Formats: sequence, structure tokens, C-alpha cells
Amino acid sequence: MRVLQLLHDVPLAGHPGRDRMLDLASRFVFWPKLPADVKQFVKSCDACQRAKAPNRKLGAVIQPLDAPLARWSDISMDFITGLPPSGKSAFDAILTVVCRATKRVHFIPTHATADAAESAQLFMDHVVRLHGLPTSIVSDRDVRFVSSFWKALMSALGVQLKLSTANHPQSDGQSERAHRSLLESLRIYVHHNQQDWSSKLSMVEFAHNNLTNTTTGFSPFLLDLGFHPCAGTLSSVNLASPVAVAGQSPLVAADAQAEWLGFIERQRKSLRCAMDSISEAAAVGISKELAANHRFSRKFAVGDFVLISREALLSPTQRLRPSRKLGYPWQGPFKVVAVPSPEVSRLSFPKGIRAHPVVNNSFLKLYVPNLTPGRSTPAPPPVSGVDDTPEWEVEEVLDHRRFRNRMQVLVKWSGLTLGDNSWEPIDSLVDHLPDGSLLLNDQLVAYARAHAEFRQLTPTFAW
Repeated sequence: MRVLQLLHDVPLAGHPGRDRMLDLASRFVFWPKLPADVKQFVKSCDACQRAKAPNRKLGAVIQPLDAPLARWSDISMDFITGLPPSGKSAFDAILTVVCRATKRVHFIPTHATADAAESAQLFMDHVVRLHGLPTSIVSDRDVRFVSSFWKALMSALGVQLKLSTANHPQSDGQSERAHRSLLESLRIYVHHNQQDWSSKLSMVEFAHNNLTNTTTGFSPFLLDLGFHPCAGTLSSVNLASPVAVAGQSPLVAADAQAEWLGFIERQRKSLRCAMDSISEAAAVGISKELAANHRFSRKFAVGDFVLISREALLSPTQRLRPSRKLGYPWQGPFKVVAVPSPEVSRLSFPKGIRAHPVVNNSFLKLYVPNLTPGRSTPAPPPVSGVDDTPEWEVEEVLDHRRFRNRMQVLVKWSGLTLGDNSWEPIDSLVDHLPDGSLLLNDQLVAYARAHAEFRQLTPTFAW
């Protein structure tokens, strides 16, 4: 195994992949199981698993939501922020509400600073007032939608919250698509200074609801109202719904009643057809994604250890490094403690990481532990320090920061992985001797001598 380490781990080897390492090894050595040993050696390399990008699409097949059962029974909500102030109220955000059955939308101007209570008022004024209470709401993990107030209110109203997994906007792709259509239209109609966008929302909303939706095959207005509202010059004729007028003969009234029953039946058929189209589109979408993107369903079991992409989690240690390009794209390993659904996993994060533990499997990959004998030194047991306090050996000091008015250093511990690096106060690396003098850690002294800024921030120490 020493030969494989020299051909893979040393800087002049450069941590090659399986094929290139096998080619390099075949120039110097040979044994019957060389290809298998090289494959296992490269596959279980801790540094390679953290630093190298995958060569194929990660595993996570889209899981469509259940088809809605009725108009406005299931809706989705999301915010568009980062807009310039518009109108007398200086609106700078838009709340988008979409009916998952009819695809009808409401674009509601609001403020980015709106909290959960203000969002609830918008919900009552623009959704409940017009359509009643829905049975479920699909949304992302916006701070408003995960607040205790919002959860308590929706629970009291009997509304089920369906929150997306972290960093996975595809869960609410319907709202994201509505955002795209809205912004495309606003770009065309707004003034050059972009401060009149709020006055255009009503027209854009009408146009969106009046156009045929490719998923359902009907316009949102037709599915929701049963007719297309008058659009001025766009409508050649406005056909009113049949009504029975007082004083009509029984024969005429019977004809009007028959027309009403036919109208209601046509609406039911249209809605059933739309629901079938939504279900069919979801199934076709999965097949197309599998074929076009070569995706596969990757599942993890409880007890597995996985690495998580920095797109979903950037640890505090990696966040403070100067450049993300030179940082590790994978963090971990973390243990899988639960599998809520086939496409997501719940991970066990250390206390220093504040992130939602439920992660979509597209951001995860299985961590392969090192099984090669003698390849790396296992984590050493702690040695007894002052008052029998457990201590580990400091291999290197990597960085420094001021945290809560205290100077801390980032420590790499000897024999432990990079994931075990931790921020420690300087005092923990300094021993106070009985005579009152200080004994500084050698690695801390080496770091201070190489960084003038650190010496200036710690003038009490004789570096």
C-alpha cells in the first residue's frame, strides 16, 4: 500500500483518478489485483471525495406533488424581492399566489420587510376573501413561512403547510415559473427608471390568467370562472351565461335550466380534464428528465455517512476562507439519521452548523470510508492536560478571527479530518506556568510569526 500512496497522495502525483493512476502504477509495478486495489484506493480517498466534482448527474429524481382535488384547495405562495421602490407606497416586493388546480395567479405588491403577520393579512385579503381557505399551501422556507406565528395561524385555520427542502426551489416550480412569466412581461412594459412596475401588475395578472396554460390545456379564467372575461378589443363578443328571467314561460325556463346544467357539466369535465393533464404532465416530466439528464434515484439508508455539497451547506470554517474556488466543494461526512421520503435524508449536524437537517439527495453523495491498512493514522486518543482535561495535539493553526470580542484561531488537529477543524480561543493554546510565565503552543507561535496582522491584534503576547 506504500506504493499506492506514493503514486496517489504525494504532491508530485496529484491525486489522480482511477484510470490515470492505474496507468501511472503500471509503469513501475504489477501484481494480479492491481486494478482492483487502485479502484478501491482512489474510491476511498478522503481528500478526493471532498475536493473533486462529480462526473455525472447526482441522484434525485423529481417527485411531483399530489394532483389538487378542487379549485383553490391547494395553492402555492412565494415572494419576489429585490425590486426598485414603486408607487406611493414604495412597494419593493411581490407576493405570488398560484392555484395548483386552475393555475390562476394573484400578483400582490408588498414590501420586502413584511413580516409573518403582514403576510397573513395579505393572504386573508387577497386569497381567503375571494376563494376561501385552502387545504394546503406549498412554499419555500422563507423566514415568514417557517415562523412560529405563521405555523400557529395555519394550524388554527386547518391549513396544511408543505415546505420545500432546503435549497431546492424545484419543490415549488409552479411559483418559480409564474415568477419568470411575470418578470418577462414587466421588463417589456415598465418605464426606463423601473419605478412604475406596481401599476402594471393588474394588467400582467389579467393577461397571465387569460392565456391557455400548457399543462392543463385551458386558460386559468376558463377553469376558475367558466368563461373568458371581456378583454376589450381582444374580445369580439362577450357571451353571457344563460339565466332565467322572471316571468318567462315554463318551457323557456326549462330550456334555461337545461343550459345551466349543461354549463355545470362542461365545467366539471374541463376540471377533470385539467387534473388528468396535470397528472400526465408530472409523469411525462419525470420520464423526460430521466432520459435527457441521465438522472437516477439515489437512496441512502439510516446509518450511512454522506458528504453534502457546498451549494446546500457552507460550513463556518469554509465560509471564512478567502476564495470559494479553492475551497472544498463537499463537506462532511455527516450521518444519516432518518429518511423522511425516498428523495430526501435527515442528517446529524454538529452544534456549530445552523442549517436545516433535511436535505435533498441531489446534494449528497455516499462517503466511502478508508479500509486500506496503514494508509492513514487513526484519530489519536486525547491526552490528559491540566486537571485531567482532554486535549489533542495541534497540527497547524490555519486562520484567525475576532468573535464576540475575543480572538480565536482555526485549529487543525493532528490525526483528525478537515471536518474536525474548529475555532478555539487563544487562551486554550496557552499554558500558564506556576511562576506566572506563559508557555505558547509552537504552532500558534509559527502562525503569529508568519502573520503580522495577527501579532498586531494580540500585543499582550511576546511572539
